[in-house]
Amino acid sequence: MHKVNLTFLASTLPVGGAENVLLELVKNMDMQKFNVNIICLREGGRMSEELSRLGVKVTDNFITGRFDIRTVWKLPSLLRSTNTHVLCMLNHDDAMFWGKMCSRFARVPVSLLWVHSNLIPGTKLWVRLVNRLTMNLVSNIITISGIHRKRILSTYPSLREDKLTIIYNGVDTARYDSTAQEDNITDLPDLSGFSTIIGTVARLSPEKDLDVLMKAAKLVLEKKENALFVIVGDGPERGRYEQTARTLGVEDNVRFLGMRRDIPRILKMFDIAVLSSKDEVFPMFLLEAMASALPVVSTRVGSMEEVIEDGTTGFLVESGDYKGLADHILALSADGELAARMGRNGRERVEKFFSTRKMVDDIQTLIVDLLEKAP
Repeated sequence: MHKVNLTFLASTLPVGGAENVLLELVKNMDMQKFNVNIICLREGGRMSEELSRLGVKVTDNFITGRFDIRTVWKLPSLLRSTNTHVLCMLNHDDAMFWGKMCSRFARVPVSLLWVHSNLIPGTKLWVRLVNRLTMNLVSNIITISGIHRKRILSTYPSLREDKLTIIYNGVDTARYDSTAQEDNITDLPDLSGFSTIIGTVARLSPEKDLDVLMKAAKLVLEKKENALFVIVGDGPERGRYEQTARTLGVEDNVRFLGMRRDIPRILKMFDIAVLSSKDEVFPMFLLEAMASALPVVSTRVGSMEEVIEDGTTGFLVESGDYKGLADHILALSADGELAARMGRNGRERVEKFFSTRKMVDDIQTLIVDLLEKAP
């Protein structure tokens, strides 16, 4: 079989969960079988720089505005010049709009939509209308969980079920191996003097609901004064969350570390991983924590029931249940054997279902299968 020319189409590629997954996919694809190109309709972003360093051709700043009519002939021309066999669109509004239409104009054999968000209908009326009219133009839609697949089918009842394929996101299990030795570990925050470190990694935005985590922290600290809560990440709500910590009187036992690029090292410092979100699709942090052999406590949102085996790899509580979060954190901190067992179970589960290798193999297999069936 000849090499498959695979083009990814995105609006932009900032640092984020979906963008990190794309980077890991491209890094681990079989380049003996695939040629990969990236098109960013707008500014490339930090992830496009990382992809360029891997030797992947990235074309960015492709359009000058949302309604740049020149895209109608520019994008098909670029797809033909690269002899694109497969166009994979990220679920950005403009990437979906232009990609579905222009892949037809360019006669690209296979078009994929890779969905990582609940917002596939779009936030604007015209976007939702266009999506409803054009969704069946794509060859296949990659969804990242079973519940995610159900949501898309309920939103687009005219979609054929065989057009949706579940492929779980994956993490590099070797990178998050808690037993691996690392050299030159420097500039890590000083977290000494605390008996239990409970941590989360998240964009500090409203849906992460860190107010719930702060309320849980207050309950935990009433019974375990030397526990520490570590929050990694940044975002628009950071100032408000810091104020919540002060209002609740837990600021001395909460550390906001901001953005970090050494998450595997940070996770080695945690004893328990926690997620307090009220809305999620498939948070990569929990996979990274489980790959690091950490027990996890999470709200029961998004795809969490497919990721976490309640009582086996961690605990699930209802959204907003800060008392439940606190109770499970205290139980894990009091029972080292339970915490270690859940951590081992979580690591095994990630290796079996949520590894980067499995994700890459599943996507490559899907692409080949679709090309064999394409007219």
